Amino acid sequence: MTRPMTAMRYRAPQWSDSDQRLKFNRWGESIRLGGWHDLAPMLMKFGPWAGDKERNPPPLWSPVEMAAGKRKSVAADIAWVHCLVMDYDGGTTIEDARARWEPWEYVLHTSWSHTQGHHKLRVILPLIDPMPGDRWREIYTEVLSWDAERSGMAEEDAAAAGLRADTACKDPSRMYYVPALGVLGSLDGHSAIWHGSDDSEDARPWLCLADMLKRAKRRQEAAEERKARHRAEVARRTRERVGSGAEAEREVRRRLLEDGRARAALGPLLGGAEWAGSKEVMYRHIACPGCSRGSVWYIVEPKDLRRARCNHRDSCGWEGHLWELAALHGVGLA
Repeated sequence: MTRPMTAMRYRAPQWSDSDQRLKFNRWGESIRLGGWHDLAPMLMKFGPWAGDKERNPPPLWSPVEMAAGKRKSVAADIAWVHCLVMDYDGGTTIEDARARWEPWEYVLHTSWSHTQGHHKLRVILPLIDPMPGDRWREIYTEVLSWDAERSGMAEEDAAAAGLRADTACKDPSRMYYVPALGVLGSLDGHSAIWHGSDDSEDARPWLCLADMLKRAKRRQEAAEERKARHRAEVARRTRERVGSGAEAEREVRRRLLEDGRARAALGPLLGGAEWAGSKEVMYRHIACPGCSRGSVWYIVEPKDLRRARCNHRDSCGWEGHLWELAALHGVGLA
């Protein structure tokens, strides 16, 4: 099968002597392809870059389509992802990867640090339909779980064994080096395979990730339901501990809203650690009433935000007034 595709290409990063690291230029050029049959051969050719990657790095590419008028590879500007890219660096062999993705068409090529003793490789699979960039992180998370399931392992076990693909590929703005001779310095020992091409006797279908998108949506909906129940339960416990406004000391509440000295005095009682930035002082690392992690913080002299908040906005989302936090910690106020 075929359909039009778009990819991006980027210049090779440049070594910075002052910073002692490679600096990447994320501004790229869009390549409008007739289809996978144009992209696949590009992924089969090993360029001459070899030796020290920091001093002789190859250019980069990504299988994405940018939003209209955008050229910089940042996640928010990725409109569509056209291929699934799986990087295996932890112990998966070429034979393992080929067996795992055998039902679908793909290109497999060894990567820069590949050696005969330690296989490192990349598998690129064309997608029947491009996936939305703003959902790619969740989709790729589902793919990792599904990939482990198909190998008969839990994802955690696959990760521990070094058989899970690189999780960094869940970033839709991730850029990939083009195939290069790398540490081997020659084609000897490298592999590039186009499996199941349309013009071969062993044609294979393209990968469909529609089910992964549905799984991601179901997982997100379930997480939102759990979060709502969790927040409702924390709110109920807060009401039980704090009571009504008529019962509580209104002057104490006013001071904890407005008086920086009162807010600062409460921090150590809650087990918080003082942190002084250039513009504000905060108390951090307070145990969260919602998730029990040391992730609650508040500003001592607030301009706008007077409440305390948990850092884990997605998984927990707790926030409340300081007198509520004190009550939930069993700290008496006077």
